[in-house]
Amino acid sequence: MPVALVALVLIPAIAGSLRLVELAGGPLLLPANPRITASSAPVVVHSTSPVAYETLGACQFSTSIRPAAAGPPTKHQLALMIWLAVFPTLTVLNLALGRWLRPLTPVVRTFVLATIAVPIVIYALRAREEIMSSRYGVSRGSRV
Repeated sequence: MPVALVALVLIPAIAGSLRLVELAGGPLLLPANPRITASSAPVVVHSTSPVAYETLGACQFSTSIRPAAAGPPTKHQLALMIWLAVFPTLTVLNLALGRWLRPLTPVVRTFVLATIAVPIVIYALRAREEIMSSRYGVSRGSRV
């Protein structure tokens, strides 16, 4: 496990622990902040979540924890990856442009959304494909 990355976890862990000690009724170790005493739940979540996130993030570089490399994605995995790129993109575009697209006919509205969404999705999937090709050794020429 990369020791340097785990050591970086100590910085927010120590600061968060000091705040949590204060919230538990301990001595005032950091400068007073009225927002913290008003509502302690966000402080608890904000102090504990990064420690878990950073520790697990550091563990991803450990070769003993990482699973063996698998082959290229199946058709179903690829379909899911495409859906996960297309659905959020169309949802955000509909929410952002819905007011301006509402007066258009369905065909024109679909054309405008597709014209905006397709490049976004293609570049997102292309980046994912680049990651997959470097991780799984799938050559770029093997796919059309």
